[in-house]
Amino acid sequence: ASEELEDLNPFNRANGRVSRAPGNEGGQEVGCERGKPPAQRWQQGRPRAVVAGGAGSAAGPRRKRVRLSARCSGGASGPGPRAGAAGGGRGDGSRACCPVGLCCDFSPFPLLRHLWAVVVLLTDSCSQEPAFPAVSAPALPSAVLGPVDLEAFCASASHRYGTGFCPHIRKVDLSRNLLSSWDDVIDIADQLKDLEVLNLSENKLEFPSCSTSLIGTFSALKVLVLNRTGITWAEVLRCAPGWPVLEELYLGSNNICISERPVDVLQTVKLLDLSSNQLIDENQLFLIAYLPRLEQLILSNIGISSIHFPDAGIGCKTSLFPSLQYLVVNDNQISQWSFINELDKLQSLDTLSCVRNPLTAGSKDSQTTRQFIIARIGQLKTLDRCQILPEERRGAELDYRKAFGNEWKKAGGHQNPDKNRPNEEFLAAHPRYQFLCQKYGAPEDGELKTQQPFILKNQLLTLKIRYPDQLDQKVLEKQLPDSMTIQKVKGLLSRLLKVPVSQLLLSYESPKMPGREIELENDQQSLQFYSVENGDSLLVRW
Repeated sequence: ASEELEDLNPFNRANGRVSRAPGNEGGQEVGCERGKPPAQRWQQGRPRAVVAGGAGSAAGPRRKRVRLSARCSGGASGPGPRAGAAGGGRGDGSRACCPVGLCCDFSPFPLLRHLWAVVVLLTDSCSQEPAFPAVSAPALPSAVLGPVDLEAFCASASHRYGTGFCPHIRKVDLSRNLLSSWDDVIDIADQLKDLEVLNLSENKLEFPSCSTSLIGTFSALKVLVLNRTGITWAEVLRCAPGWPVLEELYLGSNNICISERPVDVLQTVKLLDLSSNQLIDENQLFLIAYLPRLEQLILSNIGISSIHFPDAGIGCKTSLFPSLQYLVVNDNQISQWSFINELDKLQSLDTLSCVRNPLTAGSKDSQTTRQFIIARIGQLKTLDRCQILPEERRGAELDYRKAFGNEWKKAGGHQNPDKNRPNEEFLAAHPRYQFLCQKYGAPEDGELKTQQPFILKNQLLTLKIRYPDQLDQKVLEKQLPDSMTIQKVKGLLSRLLKVPVSQLLLSYESPKMPGREIELENDQQSLQFYSVENGDSLLVRW
């Protein structure tokens, strides 16, 4: 079937390249009539087309120029010997049809109605057979076009088949081609009325210099990739009316400068990628802050170092970016905690990626940095692709509250709510600190004690061990290092009491806080972490 399809290729016929099969020495065109045996293989070096169908495929020596591979749900119906064999024959004696109209002149195209996926590879030379993975039935139709004369390809398809050319293809990858004009893209899109995903990356395109009507050309397009195409923001807005249902727009590495606010365009966009556009600053971001459906914003490697939402004060939410849930600011110049504080003002933000910034990369303790980010952004659920569990958030907020407790007291903070009035400078640096004090209580003086130099006698705590639920047990007095973890304390008590570690529950009471019992719930933390002091009572239950 491959030799016969080559005869039907309009490019070959235009160049006078017709099969010289037995019985066809005169150069007559060879069709694929039902029941007719295939011609002999062509001489080495001739281009050919390969069509792989539901039940089998034609194979042959390696060739150059044009390769086509299609997978379908089954061949055309009919009693003919070719039906279902290569997806190219019909039982009524009609000539075989190439599924994308590339190398045949049969119309209409019955096989297209059964296609689940189509992959087209057009290359100048191929050294080996393409290996296509099996495509499951629900897969969307797609096409990948390599470096070829696309203008001639589309012109031929449009001339011969009109708007019916490749009607089922929904994904097209035209990246790294030689397209030079947006008009070429429109010519291709005119043939693909169901087109949903289009990749034009690394084509140096010339875009329209004035607004043109493109209504209907990209009526179904949802994903558009324009990385490294040289497009400007003005050209984006000029072409945007032709993308009425666009949801994802990728504009990476274009030296874009956002010069004006989108009005009546890009209103359906949910994902916007502006990565590696070094001319963008925080003031330009405000121009896209009113896109009503923008949920994901990718700002990697744009050089941003600060951001400020002037419409929202301390502890308030901004009206900008109302739907933004996912923000990526990797590889930037973020070095101040004020940037993180401002992100807490976003209404819907729950996912943040902030790696390879001076604030995070320069820190000696990455875990502490992560805890501080979690504590400063209250609604965050995922940080740097790691989910934030409720236990992690609680621990992060408690550590943050303790770490800045002394600074809070010096700024005017107090355990008594009536006297708790920290100054504006502290509140600006720690906008959520007052909320955390309301949530967990203000830090006690014992929690804020500075660590003494490491001397053994300074590190030993004399504690009374009591058993509130076991009145027959005697009160013990033990000296324990304040660096001893709760897990090790439980191990010690387990050996003394002959009780499994998993059943032990610890808490402590301090004479400085009568009537208040503090649970020791984190086995990995030390006694010092919970501010246990000399003379405190360790309460043991099981």
